[in-house]
Amino acid sequence: MKNSINIILICTTLFLVFCDKKQEPIIKIEGLSRDANLYIEEKINQLKGLANESIIIQAIETSNERNKDLTMAEIDSLDWEWIQNNSEDNSLIKELISNTCADHLKKFQAQHPEILEIFVMDNRGLIVGESNITSDYLQADEPKWSEVFGKAMIWYGGLEFDESTKTYGIQISVPVQNIGAVCATINLKNIKGVG
Repeated sequence: MKNSINIILICTTLFLVFCDKKQEPIIKIEGLSRDANLYIEEKINQLKGLANESIIIQAIETSNERNKDLTMAEIDSLDWEWIQNNSEDNSLIKELISNTCADHLKKFQAQHPEILEIFVMDNRGLIVGESNITSDYLQADEPKWSEVFGKAMIWYGGLEFDESTKTYGIQISVPVQNIGAVCATINLKNIKGVG
């Protein structure tokens, strides 16, 4: 009996010692505290969950099929039109900010108010759906797509201060299987150890 009690005490002590250790983040973004890096990891996991949702997968599959025959010249033309008329007056923008995927992203954003913007990209780096109007249609020339698509890797940018919102933020992209990617800008304004 005494040996059993000693074993229980030893196991309990070891458990408490290990539980008391502070969790260390897997990622280490320069300029962010341990707590901020852990917070970013939590956001990455939430985005991974979103990326596995059927509504996102179906939207990307539809976009991949619809856009498969677009030439690069046609994509450049759509991108140029997007940049020149960066509002809902542009029919393509209106479609991609109000489709089923966009509605789902807006609901996700409402549940996670720390997300400043979120959008989905297809296998050509084209916007599939978005919560806010992005500055351009083609994302394939940016790390948020090129560092993620086809690589099954997570990408995150550096800590940036946005003058318009007076907010610190970071962009995170996660793959959606091998068919596209999801990117979100996370607000870090109120996170301890930022700035």
